[in-house]
Amino acid sequence: MIFISRTGSSHSQRMLLTLAMASGPFLSKAVTYYVDASATGNGTGLSWANAMTDLQEALSVSFFGDEIWVAAGQYRPTATIDRTISFELRNGVDLYGGFDGTETAIDQRDIAANPTTLNGDIGQVGSSNDNTYHVVRGDEITSAIVVDGFRIVSGRSNSLGGGLYLTDALTGEVRVRNCTFFSNHAPNYGGGVYIAAAKLVLEQCEFLNNTSSNGGAINNGNNNGGNSTLTVRDCRFSGNTAYQGACLYNSLSYADLLIDRCTFTNNSSDVSIIDIDDFGSARLVNSYIIGNTVDGSSSEVLYINSFGSGGGDAQVVNCTIAHNFNIWPNPLQQEIIRLEETDYVVSNCVIFGNTPYNGRQLRSGPIVSDCLIEGGHP
Repeated sequence: MIFISRTGSSHSQRMLLTLAMASGPFLSKAVTYYVDASATGNGTGLSWANAMTDLQEALSVSFFGDEIWVAAGQYRPTATIDRTISFELRNGVDLYGGFDGTETAIDQRDIAANPTTLNGDIGQVGSSNDNTYHVVRGDEITSAIVVDGFRIVSGRSNSLGGGLYLTDALTGEVRVRNCTFFSNHAPNYGGGVYIAAAKLVLEQCEFLNNTSSNGGAINNGNNNGGNSTLTVRDCRFSGNTAYQGACLYNSLSYADLLIDRCTFTNNSSDVSIIDIDDFGSARLVNSYIIGNTVDGSSSEVLYINSFGSGGGDAQVVNCTIAHNFNIWPNPLQQEIIRLEETDYVVSNCVIFGNTPYNGRQLRSGPIVSDCLIEGGHP
């Protein structure tokens, strides 16, 4: 067995690794790589003084167990006009942003004061037509990883997942924390995030001004098969737009979905703000859905219906759903909340002030208990 300490230059590290692999099994000591767009040192990435200036370089030399610390600044996946190039997640490599370039511990960061931006605006800056398809991409993730403290902006996909595209990651949980997804677009699914056959946890994130036809902020889709697990906790959604599911469009059989302690305000859609069409289990708890707008003859702010093969159960618990609007004149569907199945549960919720109001805020069907509902429940 050979032990390798990766403390030299990137070139020497690769040479040592090649020799070690040729000689037999080896252990590699985990390394923290430092990235700072304004660094002027020797570029080894082994200290802030000698930080790499290119995040892609740090990703290319990192191995399982390593961490990459990224200082405030703008980072683009490529200096070329190749729209297929993304920041590719690596198995077992954690990414942290929000540093000022002096820290010696992750908890010393001030993320708000040190915005670290992963920017898809390649090519002609300011023109979205040539932006990268996916700012961050993860395929076949088999080990848990963390992405923490970044602004992920201006991805413009040709189909799915402008900000984050994550597929085939069922055995390795991806945990995204303290990130802002801003102004990402996908024409088909998941302007901010697209997930399929993966485990994804989104914590303390913001989704702002993302757009798509289905799932302006997030789409949990089924293009790759598999039973996804999606947890969205302590997140804020505002200004997102889509034909259906401005904030979330779930279209995956047997998916397990949890939305906990989230706020949804000022989002807009033709059909729905949160649209959970097919799932294994779905829980919307401790959340606020306030001041959103739909614009269609048959539209809802919250729609849940497991019409496909998922056949799941749904719970809406400890939520406030208020002052949402359907601006379509004389809509056919006037309930702002629509839960189709009779075994769905709505508990300890406050539902009021949603318009148009024809005497019912909530469509008949679900089991309702301990709720305050304007006009009662049919």
